[in-house]
Amino acid sequence: MTVTVGSTTPTAVIDRVSLVLDAFDGGGRLTLAQIVRRTGLPRSSAHRLLERLVQLRWLRRSGRDYELGIRLMELGSLAVHQDRLHRAATQLLHDLHRATGLVVHLAVLDGSDVVYLDKIGDRMTAAIPVAWADGSRRIARRWARP
Repeated sequence: MTVTVGSTTPTAVIDRVSLVLDAFDGGGRLTLAQIVRRTGLPRSSAHRLLERLVQLRWLRRSGRDYELGIRLMELGSLAVHQDRLHRAATQLLHDLHRATGLVVHLAVLDGSDVVYLDKIGDRMTAAIPVAWADGSRRIARRWARP
């Protein structure tokens, strides 16, 4: 359970880490000021948390800007490759790609979000735009049933 100070700032460390990482949902680099604005965390707390996340390689700092770090990609890759659906579908995806010559995707719905787990093939022969991560989430939200 998270206790909040006032009504908006979580005090549990994991909740604060989640706020900081979620601030990067739109992609790109963010400054400390932008992260403070997006999270509502006090500046000093956000700075301490950001620097620790940099040390852990969850974030990367370049000058005054922060961006998602390589460790998150490593963890994401581990999660995908440990996923039973991904393991079960991998051979079928390859077979489908060989049979059709088309790019094949494995995606799952997470609420109204589409999360792509795998892509087999290197070119798209159909005129369907492929949207990864952030863009696919926007598309899923647009077409999700209320």
